[in-house]
Amino acid sequence: MLEPLLKLERCTTGFTDPTVGTDAALRTITVELLLLGGSDPAAAPDTVRTAAHPAGRPPAHSPTG
Repeated sequence: MLEPLLKLERCTTGFTDPTVGTDAALRTITVELLLLGGSDPAAAPDTVRTAAHPAGRPPAHSPTG
């Protein structure tokens, strides 16, 4: 999932410094983005969903945060 986020970072000006963490026991993935000034925080879940699709994640669940 990090690779699609890095690709989005190169062509998008709204965020930088994506990180991805996993917890196999909890079956969770944590995504962190540094939003740049003027960025709409409400757009962050859409960015994560966009990156998740190439990683094989279906869009059934919205990220929480």
